[in-house]
Amino acid sequence: MELVATFKGGSVPADHRSLTYHLVFRDPNARKAPDQARTLTDKEVDAAHDQVTQVAQKQFGAMLRA
Repeated sequence: MELVATFKGGSVPADHRSLTYHLVFRDPNARKAPDQARTLTDKEVDAAHDQVTQVAQKQFGAMLRA
């Protein structure tokens, strides 16, 4: 995960920041057996993305912007 942009002002409340992250989702086998790695399905990526979002919401009070 890499932070790629931070934004304050505009439609973002004064006491908040908008953060943009770059996430890469990979098959768990990619590290230990790269020759057996496969492309993840949309369903798998969506589930992983939902987990990341839920953790950010619980730990930091984060919310997704539309």
